[in-house]
Amino acid sequence: MIAPITRCKLKADSLEAATGMVEKSKPQIMALAGMHGFVNAMKDDGSGYVISMIESRALAEADAGAVSAIWKNFADLMESPPQADTFEAQAHWTA
Repeated sequence: MIAPITRCKLKADSLEAATGMVEKSKPQIMALAGMHGFVNAMKDDGSGYVISMIESRALAEADAGAVSAIWKNFADLMESPPQADTFEAQAHWTA
């Protein structure tokens, strides 16, 4: 299991619009191959992280185009391009 973690920064006053877009994008996000979990965590200043749990690096790489297309929907709301990194998941717990 891998954990792509993306740092992002929204433009001032874009948090509400971005939150609405995330909700509308849920079917696309959750349909990505191997998706086991998704977290969008933001501060009031628009800085935050998107954390996904994906079955394998191969599945994540196969969906790279779809992920890029989803992020492009948010381009007008972003202060700067998102910065992504991928980690090997050492634990994935849910309540």
